[in-house]
Amino acid sequence: MITTKKFKKGTKITEVGSPTDAALYLVRSGKIQMTKGSDKQVLEGGAYAGAEHLLADVKSGKNGPGDSTKIKSEITLEVAEDAVCGVLTLASCRKVINTKYLGTPHKELVAEAVKSDIKYQDLKKHTILGAGTFGQVWLVSAEGSGGKREAYALKVQSKSELVKDGQAKAVVNEKNIMAKLSHPFLIRLVTTYKDEKFVYMLLGLVQGGELYSVIHTSRRHGVPDKSAKFYSACVAEGLAYMHRRGYVYRDLKPENVLINAKGYCVIVDFGFAKYVKDKTYTLCGTPLYLPPEVILNRGHNWAADHWSLGVMIFEMITGETPFYEEGMEQMDLFRAIVRCKYTVPRKVSAQASSLIHAFVTKDPYHRLGSLKGGEDDVLNHPWFESIDFEELRQEKIAAPFVPKIKDPLDASNFDDWSHLEDKAKKKYPKLTPEQEKIFDEF
Repeated sequence: MITTKKFKKGTKITEVGSPTDAALYLVRSGKIQMTKGSDKQVLEGGAYAGAEHLLADVKSGKNGPGDSTKIKSEITLEVAEDAVCGVLTLASCRKVINTKYLGTPHKELVAEAVKSDIKYQDLKKHTILGAGTFGQVWLVSAEGSGGKREAYALKVQSKSELVKDGQAKAVVNEKNIMAKLSHPFLIRLVTTYKDEKFVYMLLGLVQGGELYSVIHTSRRHGVPDKSAKFYSACVAEGLAYMHRRGYVYRDLKPENVLINAKGYCVIVDFGFAKYVKDKTYTLCGTPLYLPPEVILNRGHNWAADHWSLGVMIFEMITGETPFYEEGMEQMDLFRAIVRCKYTVPRKVSAQASSLIHAFVTKDPYHRLGSLKGGEDDVLNHPWFESIDFEELRQEKIAAPFVPKIKDPLDASNFDDWSHLEDKAKKKYPKLTPEQEKIFDEF
């Protein structure tokens, strides 16, 4: 994010009291005179100035995409001898970290992200929203401020089943990752609980149902280009936030994207998410959306998410995925993915087709999002030209579809799971002390 800039002798880079873009200046060569109050200092190679400018959001408490990064400078910087500086702007910092907490120790941030005074015994269960191999997701409510009950989703997972299937560490990892993420298009972790039999994650409630149900209905398969663009922009923005922090999602599909009350996308289920510095080699994900490098076990990173997003965009517009044919066996599907031969139908706009091809390309190093511009290349693609991402993050753009939600406890946009028994009533074998220790960090 640091850009190189050259300054001629006599140039005033900043002046006390004058509006300037908040930025840090790293002097690489030449000389710059810094004046702060009555203090004057000549800065040469290796010195820096403007660190206080980057604390603008800490002081104001702001960090929204629409918030200005213009400030009144606290220092005067005048070039005494032609200079070269590395410039790091506050706007660039916002793309990577939450600048409201700049300077706050990481452990304190994690603790703050998952902090709630809601006690487990105060939760009231209403109905099951979903069920999986290891647990259930319940619609629950708790008394909030002013005595009004507020609705949440409670993910309940059996410790015994998690240990038996070797997924215990993965669940602890999932919780730890979610605690570090805060974005409107990613599911919010409110707090966690655990007891002798279960681990619980209290999540923000997203009531509009799955994106899959918007794409595939009884009357049609696929959505208009404009709708696909909106949903893809939400997902791309959520992924960009994760990728800039070093996290790969690894299970992107329409079933793992929910629609909130305003019609915006929210990515859920971080069971396969992982912090990746370079590459990881675990085979995981959903076959239809897996990239070649995962299938071939050549190692993968965030480029795998971009492939999956490309497949999803194809599905949103055409109603089908690019490699699957009816009756196809899984190994045949994998062979088709590895060959990476597919045709984008003519009804797909040229710009959408361009983005699909940029994502669904065999070599992950040549995939959009893995090039020099990184995530900015994705968000700046011509197909997204009509999307104002600042307004999107603030949910100011009218969504193509707004789900019907009667009240905070309405679960009508989800499948009916009322036939299932509450897992909390089942009996499970007691864990050994060694097995129990796995959940210490939960």
